[in-house]
Amino acid sequence: MDVILLNSGPQDLGKISPYRTLGAYKIAHYTRSAGYSTQVIDHLMFLSEDQLRACLLKFVTNETLVIGVSTTFMRDPSRPFDQPSLPAHVITVLNEITDQFPNIKLVFGGYGTFLVTNTRSTDFIKNPYAVIQEYGEDTFVDILNHLSGTGDEPPWVIAKVTPGGPYKKMIKQYTGPVAVRFNIETDAFQFTAQDAVMPNETLPIEISRGCIFKCKFCNHLLLGRGKLDYLRDFELVRNELVNNYERWGTTNYYVICDTFNDTEYKMKEWHRMVTSLPFKINWTSYL
Repeated sequence: MDVILLNSGPQDLGKISPYRTLGAYKIAHYTRSAGYSTQVIDHLMFLSEDQLRACLLKFVTNETLVIGVSTTFMRDPSRPFDQPSLPAHVITVLNEITDQFPNIKLVFGGYGTFLVTNTRSTDFIKNPYAVIQEYGEDTFVDILNHLSGTGDEPPWVIAKVTPGGPYKKMIKQYTGPVAVRFNIETDAFQFTAQDAVMPNETLPIEISRGCIFKCKFCNHLLLGRGKLDYLRDFELVRNELVNNYERWGTTNYYVICDTFNDTEYKMKEWHRMVTSLPFKINWTSYL
């Protein structure tokens, strides 16, 4: 397998049910579209060290280019707040894999990349290659093209690493793609059989990106966007819903929008599209 992506949703089983987050699957969709074989391994926070090791070794080969890690929900809950770290079992297994396959690059993305660049913890990744701190569809494919010798490396800077840790290697921080190709408006994402979707599982679905507001406490990307910017074509959304229903009977969704009802136009188009479906769906979103 050319690429393996590690992912995990929220981990507090006492309060919420585990669900898959979308980012790793969007990256997988675009790496596959670019010709790279890709496998997502999900729910890492619920896997033991032995289970994670077995899952990775099922797909890792000498030809594997990158193991990508989505860090958004990967914080070790047993660590003190001022000593954040990736989970111990993830660190142990990644270090073993890169010792065994030294050509593999570890690339980290999501909203928890500080867990890689913060070295105050005594636990650490031996050979982190790079972090991506913005949307990664284009940048991640550029990294693969660079590593496979078919394209230029995307722009990068040296990541700011918190002093005091044992890092001996430079960590790159990619700042954007060689060229912007991804367009949410024409995004034709669909889950595939490789993604191991369960029958009747509640799935995430992306309708738009960014937020029309610009609150001072918020550091998400694409704040203060125009009301109709970064809005996905609703026929493509419909195609995704139909694909999920025909394959897995999916009718329940988490709508991935910062503020789903930010415009009347979006709500009318959503209603028009949903009522045109030959089945009914249930959904939840931020409003």
